[in-house]
Amino acid sequence: MTRQVKEMLTVGAVAGVVQVAAGILMYVTGVYFAPWSMLVSLFVLLSCIIWACRRSAARVRADGKRPRWLDMVRAGIAASVGTGVIYAAYNLIFITFVYPHFLDDMARAFVGMQVARHLPVQSFEAVRADLSASRIALANLLRLSVFGSILSALVALLMQAWERSRTTQPRVAGST
Repeated sequence: MTRQVKEMLTVGAVAGVVQVAAGILMYVTGVYFAPWSMLVSLFVLLSCIIWACRRSAARVRADGKRPRWLDMVRAGIAASVGTGVIYAAYNLIFITFVYPHFLDDMARAFVGMQVARHLPVQSFEAVRADLSASRIALANLLRLSVFGSILSALVALLMQAWERSRTTQPRVAGST
């Protein structure tokens, strides 16, 4: 296994564990089903992507090269997919063995959100019938991987622009 592959697996694992820790923290503090909790997950994912891209750029710089956009995108995607895989596994284990009434609580939260937003309300039974641990795990895997890949491309683009501006600063006459 190459050093780059090991690095990507490590980045993905660390990012996944951080996302799981954030999910557990939201659950313990009672905000897991809050409408804004998805933003917390997105912020954690974005932070992990930035960390992965910076780490990749630093590794490339240490080799005496200039970081490329593709290298940083790969690192960000590794963090995103790793996060998705680990979070999906966590969902399956947690919902099945630790918190078996999670799906009921999620259905209640969804129906409550429909009522609060004055939307047409589905029955608890109808919402609950559509939920399963595997569906939630797959949805989280796809959401984290797809949104993460898009964010990775954007973060890498911004970081590459920053790298270029850093290395192409005009010199002031008389400076050393």
